[in-house]
Amino acid sequence: RTHELLRFCTVSGTQVLGGLSKLMAHFCDADPRIEALRTEVSRDMSCASAYLKCGWQVERSISTSHYPPMWVKGSEFRYERELVLEVFGIEAGTEIIDNAGQRERRYKHPLAIGNDGAEDLERRAALESAGFKPRVGSGALLLTLRLQRK
Repeated sequence: RTHELLRFCTVSGTQVLGGLSKLMAHFCDADPRIEALRTEVSRDMSCASAYLKCGWQVERSISTSHYPPMWVKGSEFRYERELVLEVFGIEAGTEIIDNAGQRERRYKHPLAIGNDGAEDLERRAALESAGFKPRVGSGALLLTLRLQRK
């Protein structure tokens, strides 16, 4: 069985010695059927050094097309989801996001920059008309930790 680590965060300037390895050990000890862990690490936020020190392996690099861009206006950075809710309003924005998740698309994430359907282009045009520009990130690394059970 393979499990996914969705997010491991730390506070800037704070360090928990062995925090990642302790978290992994506790999780894996709880279920002896776990064979591997997987995670995606943003290349904008991390070089994955803590993961690599704990024995994780880089499976592959994931292109920026799979992720939504950050939206920038001057020095202000916004996530696309929150900007859609602000520009279109809560009710209409929620419907836009829900519809993006239900229709056929090229990339898994409903707001991924690589999705280029008419609705995607219209949504982005509205965000740009509100004065924001998309800032595409550096993609991610897909990492796997294969457990050696005794």
